[in-house]
Amino acid sequence: MVQLGWNAGPRNATIWGLAKSYVRKLDMDTMISRDEDIIAVISLFWSLVKAVMPTDVTDHIEQCLSSSGLPTIATQNVDEGECAYSMLLQCDMLTLSRCGLQARAGRQNI
Repeated sequence: MVQLGWNAGPRNATIWGLAKSYVRKLDMDTMISRDEDIIAVISLFWSLVKAVMPTDVTDHIEQCLSSSGLPTIATQNVDEGECAYSMLLQCDMLTLSRCGLQARAGRQNI
């Protein structure tokens, strides 16, 4: 499991900060690329949720997240708001900047 984004640490040693996403030694370009990919997946997932869920539910979630004062998702390698998600679409790169970046943290089972 990989955790990314903002983290309050374990229950017995609370510390506020960005989760450490990697235990293996990877070069910086690889870590940034992987972090941007997972932020894109989380953002795309939130966009899909917004497309199928009732707006009163998603609006309430967005309002609670905005009023919480928590920053949007970031990693130790990608600053908050820096990541736009891109995808290759019929040989053209489609880039959506800050579209659906509501998540504050995420987990991925690998």
